[in-house]
Amino acid sequence: MGHAMDDKDDSPRRDDERAGPRRRVLFRGELLTGSGPVACTVVDVSAGGARIRTDTPLEPGAPVTLTVPGHPDFQGVIAWGNDGKAGVAFLDIAPRNLDRWGELAATLKLS
Repeated sequence: MGHAMDDKDDSPRRDDERAGPRRRVLFRGELLTGSGPVACTVVDVSAGGARIRTDTPLEPGAPVTLTVPGHPDFQGVIAWGNDGKAGVAFLDIAPRNLDRWGELAATLKLS
């Protein structure tokens, strides 16, 4: 994957502003953007969004679809981005889909 795991949260949001607790994961994924697909690594998820790593600069406010094999696609917007990291704010996520992220992370001993 090319990046060392870093627990530092570079997102501008504080935990008390989040839609729910984060679940640490480590999945390869892809963002479908208006400019085409962008490879990414999902490093954590919550009911409100995901933190990703990518080598491609992303513009805050840009609409995206986050795809990860074995999971439903998630519609969202880029909330922030800096130094190879970005936040995706989900537009809508069902609780059962968030549970699937956590179950897979637990199976892989990542959460």
